[in-house]
Amino acid sequence: MSGSLLRVKPGRCRCRCKFLQLIEDNDNGDDTSCVCFDWTYNSVELCVEFSVLRSGVWGVQHCPVTELRQDLLDTVGAQTLLVGSKFYMMTTLGYILGLDLATANFFNVQLPDEARNSRTLKFSRGQNSGLCLVDAKGFQLCVWHGDGVGQWVLVDTFSVHEACGHLNVQKWEPDDSCSAPVAVVLVGDNAEFVIFDIVASEI
Repeated sequence: MSGSLLRVKPGRCRCRCKFLQLIEDNDNGDDTSCVCFDWTYNSVELCVEFSVLRSGVWGVQHCPVTELRQDLLDTVGAQTLLVGSKFYMMTTLGYILGLDLATANFFNVQLPDEARNSRTLKFSRGQNSGLCLVDAKGFQLCVWHGDGVGQWVLVDTFSVHEACGHLNVQKWEPDDSCSAPVAVVLVGDNAEFVIFDIVASEI
């Protein structure tokens, strides 16, 4: 592991998370079936140790490090996604952090300007190793398709009021004026569906 992460300053918290990611649809033409991730974060740097399982044999362990200055809890609870040989993590800094497993290099995927400061974003796998992004702006859902490197196209918008008009929702606006009325929970592959909360009615 990177020595910079081992030298944690007094009073600075550090978290660690280890998990396996199965590869269900392998488009790389090889025998990759699983990736083991073990990342460490100290509110300043993120170290991601990973090893790839190919043909039943674990490969060489890599441990790239990148700067990531955001709240510890935002990193622990961040949405992550594996698309082909690229691993993505949502940040609160206006971009999605990417890690290319083939080169062990980090890269940033800038979010659309309209969604850069949103805290309701969720993303999913898109076509041709791309990404899909869904954001809630009040009672409107915006659907974006991206190429995985930062080029986004707004492909659709939906009115939550119209889509849920038949549900007899009793309360739309949350009591807390600071809370978003709609929270995106999950986005299906290629944005074929979205699960969201109407916060005030707990639907």
